[in-house]
Amino acid sequence: MKVSGNEIEISFRKAALGAEIPLGLAEDFGRIGYWLAARRVNPLPAALAALDAFDAENSGAGALLESEQEWNLTPKAGQGLSALYAGASACDLLCVQYSALRLRQVDAPLLVLVAAALAAAEHALVLQVELLAADGTTAVACCDSGMVRAQAAVLQRFTTAAALDMRLQRASSEHSSNKPVALPAVPPDDIFSEGADVDEAEWSRVQQYATRMLVPASETSRAGAGAGEPDSA
Repeated sequence: MKVSGNEIEISFRKAALGAEIPLGLAEDFGRIGYWLAARRVNPLPAALAALDAFDAENSGAGALLESEQEWNLTPKAGQGLSALYAGASACDLLCVQYSALRLRQVDAPLLVLVAAALAAAEHALVLQVELLAADGTTAVACCDSGMVRAQAAVLQRFTTAAALDMRLQRASSEHSSNKPVALPAVPPDDIFSEGADVDEAEWSRVQQYATRMLVPASETSRAGAGAGEPDSA
């Protein structure tokens, strides 16, 4: 089925609010969904992985801890780190204070990558994003001038639903210039007229999260519905 970019942004924001994510982070989540859809990357699998993990309390917000080598965003014991929190938190810290951060067991790495792309564009930074696989290999992408630079195979690795460690650091343009553009800063024009293809079952699940923010019907809610008393003065 086809949905517009605006529908994706609004529905993602409502879904995050339905999952009891704070408003500011919910708005970030909506922007990430729109950004991916506008570049013909299906945002629903990563979005649902993050929502499901947070809703089941398998992931949550992390604490900032210092190790011998670097600062870490680390989740509570028994949890992963929610990309719904980690992307915004890590990017904010990199923009104002830290040069590098390690994120422990992120549930949806693609969302963090896009958060870095948005932050890099807003603050005129180059952010290097590393995905640290369990087998010891590292996939590296660079966010520069609003684009994501990486090999196609590297970008594909970021779409995993497995919880993996990540590392974000400020970098220079020399780090990104030798990598191809995987996701452009400016989306193609025709995406705005065509809309984005989404799986109907996945879209229905996003809508189910969104409906949680609605107030259940009751005598009290019905009494407060509609326009207020007219001002006759």
